Amino acid sequence: MLTDRLLYGDAGVPVDPVRAREEYRLAAERGSTEAMYALGQLLLAGVGGPADPAEAAAWFRHGAEFNDVACQLALADLLLRGVGVPQDEMAALALIRRAVELGSADAQLALGQLYELGRLVPQDSAQAVSLYRQAAEQGQMEATFRLGLAYMDGMGVAPDTEEAARLFLAAGSEGHAGAQYHLGLLYLQGRGVERDPEAAYLWFRIAQSQLPPGSTNALEVERALADAASTMDEAELAAAEARAEELLAAAPEPGQSAPDEFGLSGSLFAGLCWQSNANGGPSASLVQFRGNLVPLSDSGQAESDVNVFAVLGLTHTADLDGTTLETVFSGYANRQREATLDDNTLLELSTGPLIELGQTALGDLTVRPYAIGTYLASEDTAYMWAGAAAASRRRPRSTGGWAPTAASNTANEASATARPIRRTATRTAANTPSISAWTTGCRPAR
Repeated sequence: MLTDRLLYGDAGVPVDPVRAREEYRLAAERGSTEAMYALGQLLLAGVGGPADPAEAAAWFRHGAEFNDVACQLALADLLLRGVGVPQDEMAALALIRRAVELGSADAQLALGQLYELGRLVPQDSAQAVSLYRQAAEQGQMEATFRLGLAYMDGMGVAPDTEEAARLFLAAGSEGHAGAQYHLGLLYLQGRGVERDPEAAYLWFRIAQSQLPPGSTNALEVERALADAASTMDEAELAAAEARAEELLAAAPEPGQSAPDEFGLSGSLFAGLCWQSNANGGPSASLVQFRGNLVPLSDSGQAESDVNVFAVLGLTHTADLDGTTLETVFSGYANRQREATLDDNTLLELSTGPLIELGQTALGDLTVRPYAIGTYLASEDTAYMWAGAAAASRRRPRSTGGWAPTAASNTANEASATARPIRRTATRTAANTPSISAWTTGCRPAR
């Protein structure tokens, strides 16, 4: 997107935050809720012009009225802190609840933390765990980490250190420093996993690499590192440190995402289906054809049957010198138990580049010219081959969110980082590594 390139200098476009702010304003005035959110973040951070929290709140409120969950949660953050608007905690709670109703994982995390702390709502650990679980199932890594803490401490659930270790591994593998630290503790103490001081040392070193030197959390991790080191001899410690350096050297730089070796995503649905009229035939044994009644054979009349079916969808993306090539495969097949004449197979493959046009009269657009091929078979006999070329356009979806434990640092983080307004469908600790999000959780395992 052009506005992103103006902010970050991608694709050879010089960094120009002033113009980026102007472009976001134009897009927001045309009704783009994503631009409303982005402009609000720039106004909060003072990027591209003076900071103006009141105007930021106004844009967040406008986006919230269109049910943009990122704007709803950003406005809730300001209302909780009284920044740019009068403090109104109950209005903030209402916005968070509305975002939860819309399925936002970040809102589920936010409301879960309120229930855990008993802030604005009655303290309810079981409800907090339920909300953390819902968010974790959507890939929210802070929620995954907090669910792990709940299992480790027996908060709202029966204690289960094996499940805690599994959750810490899931979040830690995605870059969550708190989860990495706590997984190290479990390895060091042999709780939920086999005791392994070297594995503990590695996780502590990885967590340490993400923390500001001298911070409370960094000092906690340093003490844990010393504990792990004290359990190994000199050779074991040297091997563990060499392995840690190797892992850290291979890690992406801050602000970068890890390379996706395959760039492949997809879905598969399969099932068993009963149809009252599997072959689509008439119920009568006689049909009218050119004014005459014609008898049908038994196989031509309506008959019920059972079939198995499968629907497969795959999408592959590849970066070709700055251009994204997207390939999409779709497939459907069914097999009848008896009415085999109605066995069908449909396969479709399309490929083409994604070309970002930036702001146009139709909004922020991406165009995908593509070639497409289709294959259709009936009763395992090829019925049709087809090929075509076409183009499609798409507008960005309004996604993203806010984690409430980092709420007080939202504006400061935006001004301190090079990428204050990029959003993903589920913001994780890997791309918003706020240390304040786990200060209450950074404690020795009990």
